[in-house]
Amino acid sequence: MSKINRVQFKRCLSLGILFFSGTGFNILHMSGGLIIWLLILLFLNFKNLRRVLLPDLLVITALCFILFVFYSIKSNEIPYFIFVAIVSSYIVLLNYRIPNYRNKFTSDITILLKFYMYFTLLHIIFLFVGQSLFQPTYVNTYYRQIGYVLWYIDSGGPSFLNNYRLCALAWEPGIWQMYLNMNLLLMFYWKKKFIEIFLSILAIIFTFSTTGIILMLFVILSYFLYIKSVKNVKAIIIPVLILLSLSTLIINNITDKFQGSGATSSMVRLGDFTLGIKMLERSPIIGEDPKKTLNSSDQMILKVREQNWDDSLQGDKTGYLSAEMVNGLFIFLLDFGLIVGGYLLYKTYSFNLFTDNKLKNIFITVIILTLLSEPISRTGFFFFFVLASIIMVQKKKNFFFKNNSLIIN
Repeated sequence: MSKINRVQFKRCLSLGILFFSGTGFNILHMSGGLIIWLLILLFLNFKNLRRVLLPDLLVITALCFILFVFYSIKSNEIPYFIFVAIVSSYIVLLNYRIPNYRNKFTSDITILLKFYMYFTLLHIIFLFVGQSLFQPTYVNTYYRQIGYVLWYIDSGGPSFLNNYRLCALAWEPGIWQMYLNMNLLLMFYWKKKFIEIFLSILAIIFTFSTTGIILMLFVILSYFLYIKSVKNVKAIIIPVLILLSLSTLIINNITDKFQGSGATSSMVRLGDFTLGIKMLERSPIIGEDPKKTLNSSDQMILKVREQNWDDSLQGDKTGYLSAEMVNGLFIFLLDFGLIVGGYLLYKTYSFNLFTDNKLKNIFITVIILTLLSEPISRTGFFFFFVLASIIMVQKKKNFFFKNNSLIIN
């Protein structure tokens, strides 16, 4: 990868801030914190406002208006923070209203995700040798930090690490694994050296996220069978050997999440799928407020959850019955309804900032599969991918550079 210049650094920083503002912990610890991140993004990208087009404003206004009307009809509190997330994602998208924008984005996201991987490895080192340095945080009681740079949570990890596991710049490991799996996909795609592939896999394993491990297997198989279409079995020997060497950690983690003390977490995620379908059946056009699942007195919600729970499992049944929905996919559909929400999900799969459609398909699938277990659909991170194919419409004229001169076809 070539040396990063000032302009590219600003683009990568803007992406990182957008992602953190949606999927990171609430480090600002204040209501309206998203406004602060929006102002920072405006400051970094103020010159890009000259790229704003009237059709863009119509799209953004339409999305916010639909959400406003739907929630007014539902008689529920309007989630204004989603409006901020949509605007934030648009501001960052303006960075790519430039010639050769697909290659620029691919380069930017590769650099950012590679940084995330090395940042994770630093967390892993201190997870083994630096637990004496862990300090509580003002953000939440279950977080631990070192210098407010390295971040961990105090549950879900293996006993030999005192149940700690890393969350880095996300509010929980199940979200951070998504970025690491995206990085692994790009490492394979760019045919990086064995050591970088190995470190990418290691970083995912040490999130101790069941979703992360399953997605890692999906990424590896998808790359070799779909993107590269490998017919030579020897090509997948190294990834298989790495996974086998770490199989004990992987199996123990998955077993705990489905049968052990982590069963509550997995039951909430699996149960949300059935619950989401039932709620959409009840109100398919405008959806419902996902927040009504929290400490719900709704008889349909309680009945579905009671039917889903397996009494033979360890875990907190009371916590499961009163939990708020965490399935981001159904949260999105419940926010926008089946028609509008379904169309926006279709546009997400039409994401047009990659040059390779196969790479794009797997990349977006990693996001959607993570969405099934994490409530990240109301974030600037997710709306960046939703809006891209709507906002970044390719013009009839093609722009490219040759000998440092702009050529127009």
